[in-house]
Amino acid sequence: MSDIGPGGDPHGDPELPDPWPEPGPAEPWYRQPGPLTAAGLGALTLIVGIIVLIVVLTGDDDDRIATIEGTPTPAVTVEETPTPPPTADSSPEPSPDTTPDTTPTPQATPTPGPTATAEPTATAEPTATSEPTATETPTATATPPPCSADGADPLDRQLELPEEVQERRLEIGQEALSCDIDGLVALTDDEFTASFGGGDPGTIWENEEAAGDAPLLRLLEILALPYGTIEGLDEVIYVWPSAHAYPTWDDVPRTDRQALLAVYTQDDLDGFAAAGSYLGHRVGITDTGRWIYFVAGD
Repeated sequence: MSDIGPGGDPHGDPELPDPWPEPGPAEPWYRQPGPLTAAGLGALTLIVGIIVLIVVLTGDDDDRIATIEGTPTPAVTVEETPTPPPTADSSPEPSPDTTPDTTPTPQATPTPGPTATAEPTATAEPTATSEPTATETPTATATPPPCSADGADPLDRQLELPEEVQERRLEIGQEALSCDIDGLVALTDDEFTASFGGGDPGTIWENEEAAGDAPLLRLLEILALPYGTIEGLDEVIYVWPSAHAYPTWDDVPRTDRQALLAVYTQDDLDGFAAAGSYLGHRVGITDTGRWIYFVAGD
């Protein structure tokens, strides 16, 4: 290899470089050396490191991670990025959702609560209370018919009657006043006559009471009249009224006829006069206290 000098002459002497070369064309501003030197860059790096260390020491774990990565904002945006899309996308959706939610609420306010309250009015099934009326019907049917002797006056004792006759007469009056037909039947004699056609006295009196003939009241009224006597075969029969003790109507004293007006009318008495004898109700009790009849007719 041959030595070539700086002047391009291969045979010339080497020339020393010119310490003051001519300046070339001017460099652009961004390539011109700035004021920063290597020492300045080192100091700047140290300051940045101190700042980073302070942030790492004072912040929490998430902030440290975000600080170490260099941009804490992306860490926040990473957590908030899910929230914005839903807010942007769901902003139209919640409005329809909320509107339907609000619309049911007015529908819930007129909820058929009032209509349900109207049902209790229908449930006022006190129509079943008509059943007590059905229960009352048997009681009404079970109630006995009114007794003709209700409100009648009790019998007074009549003087000069034998004790057995007096007691039987008062017992008969008490049972009639109590409207106790069974009690009256218990006082009758075995050969008792309630009708010339025959028959059970209790059945006859019940039928007459139902027909409105008032046999119990008539019994009390007859026993309250003056009495007479009839001579029987073996005993004396005490009879009421006294007019029954006479064989004909003409034989009945005027006072005894007047006594009958407490039970009968004057037309009835005229009927007895036309028939020739007393044909009304009569009672017969023997001197031994046997009740042998309560009958009407000739």
